[in-house]
Amino acid sequence: MKKINLFLVLISIGGLLLTSCGSSNDDEPQPNNNNETPSETVSTLKPEEHKNKLESEGVEFVQNMEEIGNLKVYSVMKDFMALNPISMFGADEEPSANMTMALFGRVENLKKGPQGSSNLKSFALNLQDEGSSSLSEMFDMLAGVYTYNESTQEFDRTESTAEITFKFKLSDNNPGEISISKFEVKAAANQLPQGMTLELPTNIQMHIKAGDVNVCTFSLTGEYWENDTPKKLTETFTLENFKAVTDFDLTTKSKLIYNYAFTHNNTTNIISNGFTLEGNIDYTAIEQQVGTAEQNGTFPKDQEIITKASAYFQIGNIKADASIAVKDMLAEVTTADIEDMATEDAVTLMNKHIAMKVLYAKENQVIAKGEFYKELKEDMSGTMEYEPSMKMVFADDSSIDDNFFETGFGDMVTEINKLITTMNTNYKANMEPLNY
Repeated sequence: MKKINLFLVLISIGGLLLTSCGSSNDDEPQPNNNNETPSETVSTLKPEEHKNKLESEGVEFVQNMEEIGNLKVYSVMKDFMALNPISMFGADEEPSANMTMALFGRVENLKKGPQGSSNLKSFALNLQDEGSSSLSEMFDMLAGVYTYNESTQEFDRTESTAEITFKFKLSDNNPGEISISKFEVKAAANQLPQGMTLELPTNIQMHIKAGDVNVCTFSLTGEYWENDTPKKLTETFTLENFKAVTDFDLTTKSKLIYNYAFTHNNTTNIISNGFTLEGNIDYTAIEQQVGTAEQNGTFPKDQEIITKASAYFQIGNIKADASIAVKDMLAEVTTADIEDMATEDAVTLMNKHIAMKVLYAKENQVIAKGEFYKELKEDMSGTMEYEPSMKMVFADDSSIDDNFFETGFGDMVTEINKLITTMNTNYKANMEPLNY
């Protein structure tokens, strides 16, 4: 039997959701208006009715994204770059120009999540060539308020120790501003041998303004364990009426919580996802356990790193949710390795300890539930054998298959292509329309 990667189950549900998006049917209960989540129920809609509702949800999802195609921040950045900000330092100060762009780039990359904060060693190795030995030293060297002078067509610098700010006039004659307004870091416990100081960001604030309005902001607050690994990180990125918030929380090493939410007007979900891991979430223990697993070629049944796991993925109002009782399931494995179990026994075990569902989030109504079964497949050698497979099952016991998405969803595709056309026009993008 082919190897079964149980943890991929938590991810596969997200892949399923990417192929489905989905307003309300008069026969279905409506979400309440008091911000309370209604009790979970199972939808009684038939598959074709689900298809219609999913398409309506998809159309609403794309319409909530329409502002993405006409953002003011794009014109602000275009006007700024037209002023050739690199040249403000002059030919003799090219390293300072490179450092400025590098520092802005470093803040920009932090939006990638916790991994953006954990890759600072590679960044620090490049600082020596730029004439700086740390992030804070780089910031101090570049700190100041740079105001564009129309007569000289250069940026004039005013001394400041607290910010790096660029002020200039936009093409509509309103003032524009790009600023790193706060830059607080702490020295890492584990330093590099080259003599450079590795620092971890604890409080960073950045904004882009058009007139008096913030059209883009970024903030990061961070706490770290003694070995420099993240304890708690919170990142907030706003883009006019859109907001993305990432939370990474390992303040207790018995539970790791990660959540990401991209919303419109602070209320409408665009995309969100997250996971929770319970167990002994200690970096050293994980490294040792993984190393042992690599040597032995298998993961021990008595592992204590992860005892429970859950994950969710949501686009618009359509949410996929999965959980697995890892420790309880492994305790029932009767063979030396779970991959050695008979297919039927493995399927029974997974159905007992793994729960998956797709639902309408606001109504808290289940669209379909995950179910494992044995399926006859041909392996690479041409041998036919049974393997565990998973399907999503509606209330009427029918399941989602490829045919479910082969027809319908035309209105949603039309809305997507309208958005693509707008973005191609406004941003000089070159995205291809969907052919469905």
